[in-house]
Amino acid sequence: MRYAGEWVVAVVADTRALAEDAAERVEIDYEPTPYILDPEKSIEPGAVLVHPDHGSNVLYRRKFVWGPVEEDFARAEHRLAFRVRWARNATVPIETFGVAAQWDPGTGLLDVWASIQMPKYPDQLAKALKLPGNAVRVHFDVDVGGSYGVKRGIKHTILVGYLAMKLGMPVRFLEDRLENMRGGDMHGPDRIFDMQAAFDSDGTIRALKIRALDDVGAYAGRSPLQLGKPVGAIVGPYRINSVEYEPISVLTNKTAQEAVRGFGQSPTNYALESTIDRIARHLGMDAIELRKKNLIRKDQFPYLIPSGTTYDSGDYHTVLDLALAAAKYPQLLAARDAARKSGKLAGIGIATCLEPSGGNSSFEPLFNAKNETTTWMDSCLVRVDLSGAVTGVMNTSTSGQGHETLVSTVIGEILERDPAGIRVVHADR
Repeated sequence: MRYAGEWVVAVVADTRALAEDAAERVEIDYEPTPYILDPEKSIEPGAVLVHPDHGSNVLYRRKFVWGPVEEDFARAEHRLAFRVRWARNATVPIETFGVAAQWDPGTGLLDVWASIQMPKYPDQLAKALKLPGNAVRVHFDVDVGGSYGVKRGIKHTILVGYLAMKLGMPVRFLEDRLENMRGGDMHGPDRIFDMQAAFDSDGTIRALKIRALDDVGAYAGRSPLQLGKPVGAIVGPYRINSVEYEPISVLTNKTAQEAVRGFGQSPTNYALESTIDRIARHLGMDAIELRKKNLIRKDQFPYLIPSGTTYDSGDYHTVLDLALAAAKYPQLLAARDAARKSGKLAGIGIATCLEPSGGNSSFEPLFNAKNETTTWMDSCLVRVDLSGAVTGVMNTSTSGQGHETLVSTVIGEILERDPAGIRVVHADR
């Protein structure tokens, strides 16, 4: 056992009540072993190893440098260094994970009903149970019951599928709330950010240094992918010239993390917005005005950020103004001040965040040492019919001139090979 709540035994009975009673009669002799809970201590030399065979508690570590970071820090009039902590959390779905499985030895098919929300589920089950890929039939016509991205249930289904095959009868498993919270696939990020910011007296932010230490628990789960998505929007909606980013993924004796809410960006957004607020306090500036000063202007799109992503469009200033108006910000300030005068603790939180879509493509830089920027893929399918007409179909993450450039490049290659009689009749995104 590597964390409190890890499964060690399965009890099968005709009813849940009988199974729970039988489970209470199970006695296990545990041999205490050293453990590590502090992610910072887990990366120190000589630390207790969660998986001794791995030889280290570090699953991943790399430093990215985008732009002239050291030069920008040297030229900046002010510098701040501080720590931001995004604490581990339990993402609680409306319903816990449920799964039922039935094995048919005649057809060699395993039927599975589960409240899942994930791709490649049948393939992963087949591989774990040593079955052909077409021998697992998953029924998706069930209610997920809430997910927030954490309804994976691989280990649950592997167990139930194995028992159904072993016992020759249908088997069902439904987590109770305690099982879900401490041993399920649902703990959210647990991340320590060491932030450094370089900025001028007028509030212009020049550069950032971000060290993100991710405590992923006792098993890798989706690690280190959680640290990849921020690469695609590492500066959020702000004009920041250069960034250093050091993601570190470490093991501890805790419940493992899983995907939560398009995982990865929210903790980084929190670190970025905390940085803005700290700079505002340091300079004595209004936090909203500081944000407006550093937001990318609408006339600057498409905008290339240091890590390599091109933001296609936006009007962040207008969005912020509309949000302040909808919230009746002056009245909120008055209510806050009145509450403070009466001895209450009151505050107003402001955040101008950016969440990248299609973020899986930004994971690739984590694993390809030759790729130091984001990889928002563009593709183009070109069909040439018998009349010589060309149809271009694009799948692209950018907009504007990028589309025309992509099609022109592909058609140009065709023209070089056969310039006679080719005409473009249609182009579609």
